[in-house]
Amino acid sequence: MKKILFSILMLCCMTVAWAEGTGDGSKEHPFTGRWQVSEIAENLKKGCYLDLDCVIEGCMMSVTDIKLDQKVVENWYEWAPENLIINPQPGSKYEQYGDDNPIDNRKEQLFKVTSAVPLSDYSYISIEGYFTGFYRNTPEDDGFYHVYTPKQIKAVLQTDTQAKFKLMDDIYLTDIAVGTFCSTFKGTLDGDGHTIYGSHDGTRQNKTYLFTYSDGAIFKNLNFYNIRIDNRDNHNQAVITSQAMNGCVFENITFDKISTYVGGKHDNTGAAAAYATTNCTFTNITVKNSDFTADKNQSGCVVGHAMNCTFTNIKVEHCESTARNAYSGGVAGRADNCTFDGVEVLNSYILSWNQYTGGIAGYSKETKFENCTIDDQSLINAGHSNSSQDACLGGIAGYAEGGNIYKCINSALIVGEYVNRVGGIVGEAKNVTQIENCLNTGMVVFIASDVDDVQEYYSKYKNKQLPCMTKYYNGKEYIVRKTDLDIRFNEYYGGIVGKAESATITKCSNIGSMNETESTGGIVGIVLGDVTISDCFSDVHSPSSDIYGILAVDPIGGSPKIKNCVNVSGKKSCPDSTKATNLFTPSNDSRKLASGEAWTILGAAWEQNLGTDAYPTLGNKGLYHTRTVSNEYGTVCLPYPVQSDDNIRYYTFSYAYNFGGEVELRFEYADYKIPAGTPLLFRVRNTGENNFNNVAADSYEYASKPIEPENEDFSWNRWDLHGTFSKQEFTATAYDKYYVSNGAIRNANHTTVPAFRAYFTGPSISDLQGNGGSEARVRIVVEDEDGTTSIITPSEWSSLPSREGWGGSS
Repeated sequence: MKKILFSILMLCCMTVAWAEGTGDGSKEHPFTGRWQVSEIAENLKKGCYLDLDCVIEGCMMSVTDIKLDQKVVENWYEWAPENLIINPQPGSKYEQYGDDNPIDNRKEQLFKVTSAVPLSDYSYISIEGYFTGFYRNTPEDDGFYHVYTPKQIKAVLQTDTQAKFKLMDDIYLTDIAVGTFCSTFKGTLDGDGHTIYGSHDGTRQNKTYLFTYSDGAIFKNLNFYNIRIDNRDNHNQAVITSQAMNGCVFENITFDKISTYVGGKHDNTGAAAAYATTNCTFTNITVKNSDFTADKNQSGCVVGHAMNCTFTNIKVEHCESTARNAYSGGVAGRADNCTFDGVEVLNSYILSWNQYTGGIAGYSKETKFENCTIDDQSLINAGHSNSSQDACLGGIAGYAEGGNIYKCINSALIVGEYVNRVGGIVGEAKNVTQIENCLNTGMVVFIASDVDDVQEYYSKYKNKQLPCMTKYYNGKEYIVRKTDLDIRFNEYYGGIVGKAESATITKCSNIGSMNETESTGGIVGIVLGDVTISDCFSDVHSPSSDIYGILAVDPIGGSPKIKNCVNVSGKKSCPDSTKATNLFTPSNDSRKLASGEAWTILGAAWEQNLGTDAYPTLGNKGLYHTRTVSNEYGTVCLPYPVQSDDNIRYYTFSYAYNFGGEVELRFEYADYKIPAGTPLLFRVRNTGENNFNNVAADSYEYASKPIEPENEDFSWNRWDLHGTFSKQEFTATAYDKYYVSNGAIRNANHTTVPAFRAYFTGPSISDLQGNGGSEARVRIVVEDEDGTTSIITPSEWSSLPSREGWGGSS
């Protein structure tokens, strides 16, 4: 037997309270002095701790360790330091840490209560629980060591660095005297949802990472809270590991209130790993309310410097990442040959005082970004001195060489101070295979001032104190701030890319805000070498009307390919528009934009690139369709909502009725906002040129394709009205297709129906003739808003002659 001194009854562990959301995880302070058991016996319940340095008297008690499966105390008349307990029997599967159980170990041992049954008069108490100071010297049946304290982990690792651990309780890092568990860890640490805390009082520690090196290790189901690192002597400071290599796995981990500082001109800091390489994976990682600072290079909220790593489902919120020299990112300061998929950076501040700052990664090489977002409560800032003239600053990556960027969104404020190469998505892109389907709704601006001015402007930006406008894109609403900074100083600012060299930029849109520097483009600032800009859209707000819509600066040593782009911002699209194919601007192509001809020419690229919603506004009217009509009735189908007004009334198709071969197609008046893409019959008060105005004129509320009928009646009498956004050319065999011309129904074979019209599908000519004789007759009947009906065909019935005589033009 060994002596173990213990007394004090503790109230319920705050660890349990934290798990229930009622505390911060710290244990309550122990009782001191002498106590009668009747005074505190009521607090003995599941989750309480029995600790040292206190005397409790006034009863007889027994204590059973359910983990050891033995009684360790029996018939005590007083809890006092001098009392003895029974230790694990020889041959037991449990051990205490330390062969001789030195006094320092004994002081840290706790007995966690699982049940306490006192007699009504408190003269006797039976207590069950377990000592957290014992650990099993072989794994449990699930292959894991079930551990309760840091020293239990350390004791196992002295002989087995590949061990698998499962936390059975929350632990404190400062309970580890040495500061790290072992030099190189190759096993598994499964937190099972428990929390690892920093110091008890929140003070900073030097070198607090759990493991110096992690080689193929697995870390999962962990929470880290209130850990503060201040190291001025070494590179590579993080919470879990200094360096991760060879396929380490980080999964389902939350970091909250983490602070790391790597001083002394040292590199690499992050939450999970300071440096990670060779197929490490980071999945379902959340970092919040934290800050990371490298005195030199590579600060990231997850990893400082990552090589050949994968990041999936990452969320960074209310964090700061600062590299005082270069390479600062919201997730990784530098990323080489990595993949980022499903990353969110929210309400965070990313700063580099010199080069390479990005919302996801400051610097990237051969890296893929997909479905990454940085929100409108974030700031990306670089450059506090003239030494940063060649810095790179971007919403997703400051600098990207090689790799791909897909479906990424920047809504943050991006501020360059004496900085060249700034972009809403990438500051500088070199040899990037594809930047595709990316969107900038944020502000990309230059401020020639100090950091205090930037912070003041950021405060206005995030609190929406700047003039704002609402825009819709891909079904989402964005609040776009309007900049009033008309400063013309630095170069190479772009809504998507600041400087592009040998890159392809396609299907990207900029609906954000920019101030005009010496070379600012709505999509790209400057191109070098072989660059393609295609299917892009720019509707950028700027206090200057001289901003270029697509490309700002002529290429150096190459010729860019610009095609299928729309610019509705500024008066210019690129220095020499003759280099572009299908480049539409309001000043030169207002009719094509207004009539929808641009839509027809761009075709599917418009929908894929601009999404279903990104259409240009023209003045205060929004996008509208213009058409010259010669008859008061016609059909229309538009990609934006419409509503009847004094000049144009809209009618929706109701049903068809067959009177023994004479068919009646009935329409009802629509007195509501009609959804985009609805095929309609219209009636105009004034013939001639008419504008079919968008009722959502100040937004981007549009559909990519017409609404299709949802009917399940496929009988021969089935009639449906279909809309079309592009022209439809019907062949000579279109015997079941019909269109409206001058108020009459005509068969559509040999006919072209122009864009933004509607046409019928119905029974074939032979079916109609078979039920109605050689002359089938069809008429349109309209029920107006006052309930009156009108037959709109030229005569009461419109006869459909034999097949050979059908045809006509729309």
